[in-house]
Amino acid sequence: MSVEIMRSRVQSTENFIETANDKINRLRACRARLMGQEITMAHAKHTFKEPALTKDTWYGKHANEFDAEREAEVVNSYNDLLNEVGETIEKATREIQSTQEVINHQHSLLSDYRIGLERAIEREKER
Repeated sequence: MSVEIMRSRVQSTENFIETANDKINRLRACRARLMGQEITMAHAKHTFKEPALTKDTWYGKHANEFDAEREAEVVNSYNDLLNEVGETIEKATREIQSTQEVINHQHSLLSDYRIGLERAIEREKER
């Protein structure tokens, strides 16, 4: 192959690797923020059940209705949101791993392209 073709392959592979590394960095930053939010949310979760509705604080039909509504509307929704955050963290982790595998493959190709470029340059010099 010609020197120009090999240089083009090297350059495009280097560009791809750079773009993929940027993607990984953004995903890692996003995952870190989500993990921080997940921790904050998990620590705050207990506050949705406060005050506890006991015989000493509030009891009866209205207390039971309020407690059931609080559970259905607030606690369950919060748990759903917390689960979604966890799933998003897992998805980001899988995407990071997948992208890293692609980068590793591209590094292998880049090495092969550089060897090919060196050989093409040597052949050009011999002419």
